[in-house]
Amino acid sequence: MFRKKDNPFDRGLPNESNKIEIIIQSQFFNDFIEEYETEITRLFYLSRLPFINLILLPLNNVNNNFRNILEQHNFSIPIYEKKQVNGNKIIFSTKDYELVVLNGELDCWKDKMFESGQISVPDMQTINHLVPDYFIMDKQDPYLKRKDGNIRKVGIQQFFDEVRILLVHHQIFYSHFNHLIKGQMVYNNYRLMSKFTKAFELGFYYKKVSEETSVLKQNYSTSLTNRLYLLCKSVDEIEFYSYKTPNNDTKDEALYHLGYYIMLLTGSFENIAGVIKGLHNVELKHHKELSIRVYNHKENNPLLIRVIQKNPELVRYLLDNKVKTFINLVYEIRDTLQHRDYIQGMGSSSPNGKNPNLLWIPEENAESFERLDGEFQKKLSFDGKLEGGYLFNMHQFTKRLFEFSVEMVNDIMHLINIYLHKELSLTDKSIVEKRIDEFRQGNSYIMRIGKDSLYFN
Repeated sequence: MFRKKDNPFDRGLPNESNKIEIIIQSQFFNDFIEEYETEITRLFYLSRLPFINLILLPLNNVNNNFRNILEQHNFSIPIYEKKQVNGNKIIFSTKDYELVVLNGELDCWKDKMFESGQISVPDMQTINHLVPDYFIMDKQDPYLKRKDGNIRKVGIQQFFDEVRILLVHHQIFYSHFNHLIKGQMVYNNYRLMSKFTKAFELGFYYKKVSEETSVLKQNYSTSLTNRLYLLCKSVDEIEFYSYKTPNNDTKDEALYHLGYYIMLLTGSFENIAGVIKGLHNVELKHHKELSIRVYNHKENNPLLIRVIQKNPELVRYLLDNKVKTFINLVYEIRDTLQHRDYIQGMGSSSPNGKNPNLLWIPEENAESFERLDGEFQKKLSFDGKLEGGYLFNMHQFTKRLFEFSVEMVNDIMHLINIYLHKELSLTDKSIVEKRIDEFRQGNSYIMRIGKDSLYFN
């Protein structure tokens, strides 16, 4: 039976004496099993790991598909029963134990729901008695917003995101419940390949374009993937320290990895510039001109001026206001890290306890932020201004920064790949297209392991 405990991200290595304890809203996932069958199947396989404990809530009218999953994994359905134990009691009953969760008549309480949602009063009492680490539920149910100590109420995809971060930090890599992978290489390469797909497709063109592919282009392409590899790792670490209970240590660790992330991202931009220069055989007057950054007060830069006739779609994309402003913002934060008033982490609290750590960026060193539209500012979790700086939720800021970086790098690589595709003969096009299709289908060892894994996705 569960016990009252701290945040699982604070407790150290998950193991049989430190299990990740989970309750699921069984009725919801039963009723919508066609929509969630893949995730629910993964969850039940995950529950077979020695450090995972999964409990169902009682449910009615069991769907055949849901029942088959339960039977496959040897799960029985718990029930609520009424008993006379010093008065009328409602019992949460499983094949292993019984738990008194509520005083009163079962018929009176079983159909009373929290704020007209789908969580009954006996459900709420069961959750509060067992105190799981996670309650996986319908994200639209009003119970999601109710505060219940350290219990994390999440949708099922959010749960998989968090358990991935927790297990990866502790170097636990299960592709299947009975297959533990030694070392982090497979996971890290899968994250890289699945996120920055177009950067990997670039390699298929380099292999086939001709014998004349320059070493310079290959070096920039390799450097780009190396930096993107480390980018994925740094984001995982920021997320881990963001899920821990906020304090000065978590703030400092997250800030450390965020600084590294920004350095890697601007380095990736410069590698992309090198790929473009090598691809189009561009001659520049000075090494400082090797950049995809176009300053906000300018309309172009030396590299893009020389490329526009050869790849106008790529240049138009890089000059798009949102892309141009985002690149400038990242460089401005990089300059803050290296030369100017340093970014800072800040703790915050409310009457309900500690809030997530905040990020403070000096206003004078992030001029591009004001040029972003309001919707994008909101996505970056902008939380107002304080003492000459912008405030952000550090965790959400990093996640959105990463998401847009992934989108932008893939878009750029896609436009480069289109250009390379046009340069191929019909025979070579067929060869490259087949290899790319096999890569997308997950035919490589790493992609196959990652796509079929319990929590790498």
